[in-house]
Amino acid sequence: MLNILYTVVMGLTVAASLTTEKQNCTMVIDLCFVVDSSKSVCSSDPTYNPATDTTCSNWKQMIDFMYNTTLDLDIGKNSTRVAVVVFATKAFLRWKLPKYSDKQSLLDAIRDLQFIAGNTNTSGALDVARDQVFGTDGRKNATKVMIIITDGKAQNLTAVQYAIDKTHDAGILTFAVGISNAIDKPALKQLASDPKEENKTYWSVANFRILDVIRSSIQTVICRDLPFIAANRTTTTTAATTSGQVCAKEIDIVFLLDRSESICRSDQTYQRTDEGCDNWKAMLGFVHSFIDKLNIGPNNVQVAVVAFSSKANLQFPLNRHQDSVSLGRAIDGIKYTAGTTNTSGGLDVMNSKAFTRGSGARDDAVKAAVVITDGRSTNPDTVQPAIDRTHAANIVTYVVGVTNQISEDSLKQLSSEPKLKNENYFVANNFEALYTITNAIETQICNTAPATTTAAATTTATTTTAMPFPTTATTTTPITSTAKAVTAIAAEQSPFV
Repeated sequence: MLNILYTVVMGLTVAASLTTEKQNCTMVIDLCFVVDSSKSVCSSDPTYNPATDTTCSNWKQMIDFMYNTTLDLDIGKNSTRVAVVVFATKAFLRWKLPKYSDKQSLLDAIRDLQFIAGNTNTSGALDVARDQVFGTDGRKNATKVMIIITDGKAQNLTAVQYAIDKTHDAGILTFAVGISNAIDKPALKQLASDPKEENKTYWSVANFRILDVIRSSIQTVICRDLPFIAANRTTTTTAATTSGQVCAKEIDIVFLLDRSESICRSDQTYQRTDEGCDNWKAMLGFVHSFIDKLNIGPNNVQVAVVAFSSKANLQFPLNRHQDSVSLGRAIDGIKYTAGTTNTSGGLDVMNSKAFTRGSGARDDAVKAAVVITDGRSTNPDTVQPAIDRTHAANIVTYVVGVTNQISEDSLKQLSSEPKLKNENYFVANNFEALYTITNAIETQICNTAPATTTAAATTTATTTTAMPFPTTATTTTPITSTAKAVTAIAAEQSPFV
């Protein structure tokens, strides 16, 4: 009986797929598959023996999914081009978009993709796809599409959010496919483009055996709905608000970022040859999420960044970037260096180079510093004099300590009065949890400012093009019909989650 039901399901899938092939799939698309090859892909496969096997049936199912999806596309240098990024602990670009201009060569290359095992470095894969695929070879006239296929939760959701925001800012549409009952649907939605609707920009299946069931739905989106999804993307037209907070007109904020060796040493994805790690990306993502909610400008909020390890450097002054776009790009460009934790050096550079008139500091502006660190200073005896100089200059300091290894006494030492937890200093147990304290710090900084009756920050205005999705009748088997058929096998095989 089970075999009969499964045959019915697959029959519906084939019928849907055949119908999809009749659609106009001749759009100019630059497509990149971003494929999870972490150890969990095969460890959930009962046929897999890690001691002897180099692949498993789950990985082969993922290969089949990419193969069959590509089979239905019009491949060519003037139509659809396909690249592949495979990731585990590290992400690897297997080939670039211009590599294959004929379908058969491309299909053969997909068949030859090898399983690698490792951790789930989703943010690293997004970075490689965005920068090395679309950043170098994307065509101006092509719709940029990324299909992310994963079976588990990323190691660092804050780093993923930072990476996916940069990906969307680059004009890339992302579609996410999650496999297994363990998949985190909110995390899957995080990876998807707007409208973040299930079976529209993200899909979820319970196991690898039924992965091909959703292919017809994805094909419909690529072949029919892609122009409408692209046209209905929400675009920001004004500066973002501070989550309902109205800050004073003039606030000068300096972020003091710890980029010492310990930041990346605790990150499993990090290797010494790398330029950074998920933890460092999470710190930059924290700063990004912070500034995205502020009204940046010469008469409102100005931001500077000082980064420190063995040495401290002013990355850019307060008056350098007077809009959120320019500021965001500057933050993206800050590099990780490793080294010791020279906290006092960071404070001194902030005092002598960031909060100066030459750097753009304003006499009447509220002066706020946000210090982010994961450990104790290498030279603790020099910290107190440096923080005394900071407070004597009327700079209000807020301190964020990351990881369970942090000393709350050292956070109190760095923070302003009354040195209260969750008011002047904050603790995040790991870098992934940084995003949970953004609003609390913003609220404190806004409340530090003198009262104002004029709303300095503007609300976020959004515009969307009124292009409805197609409503014309189609013979394509909808995903819901297939899902009902899959449900019939619930006793033996897991249905959609």
